Amino acid sequence: MERVFSEEMARRLLQAMNEQQATGRTDVDVFPAAVAAEVGIVHHTNTFFAAVGYLEAEGCIDPSPNATLVGARVFRITEKGMAWLEGEFSEVDLRVDGVLESSGAFLVL
Repeated sequence: MERVFSEEMARRLLQAMNEQQATGRTDVDVFPAAVAAEVGIVHHTNTFFAAVGYLEAEGCIDPSPNATLVGARVFRITEKGMAWLEGEFSEVDLRVDGVLESSGAFLVL
């Protein structure tokens, strides 16, 4: 039976990509499929695509400029993704019109 997607699962996938591939850098290509099994996600399942899609939609990863060269799903962890891993935000923050919304608090940037 396939595991159900959760935000925590997506965070663990991001953390594994950082620890095994990016090592704190945002200019390094990361391959989610290469580390998915480490966090209990089966590669090419709905759960895998949901976790990767969530990270991309929330701005934690962006497609790599090299993605078309290698023919695989290749990304780079963004500054926002690194900040989430560093615990600066308890949730992925949403920026709307220069206002940062996090855990119910608003900060003007």
